[in-house]
Amino acid sequence: MTHLFAATLLVAALSLPAAAQDATFRIDFAQLEYQPNARFPGIQTAIVYGDRNAPGIYATHARLAAGARVPPHTHRNTLTTWVTSGTAYVGTGKVFDESRLKAYPAGSFFVTPAGSPHFIYAKDGPFSILDHGAGPSDFTLIGGN
Repeated sequence: MTHLFAATLLVAALSLPAAAQDATFRIDFAQLEYQPNARFPGIQTAIVYGDRNAPGIYATHARLAAGARVPPHTHRNTLTTWVTSGTAYVGTGKVFDESRLKAYPAGSFFVTPAGSPHFIYAKDGPFSILDHGAGPSDFTLIGGN
């Protein structure tokens, strides 16, 4: 049975159009065009792939300087996040509360469900994260934040 499944996968892969097989490409974070965030000092973001405002998959890379904060907010879509450097501190809830922060060191992967209020803090140094999602996405601040 296992051999039949493997053979089926091989046939399926070989039957893909040549363009689909040649469509992979490498992204170097150092070569991305980072833009400062106008609302939140100490944060820079870059589009890695796609468009978060349009239907389809997208990825963004964010760099947060030591002490940078993103106040409580939500997104309409589920995000998956990989910490690419440093330690990200992420909390859940509608109010920024340091006691609710969880440390996610480099290499960590976490999921933020659609509509889940959360906040971010570069508590003990700079860090960077790679967010992935299916657009369109949004960013909605909670309350007076």
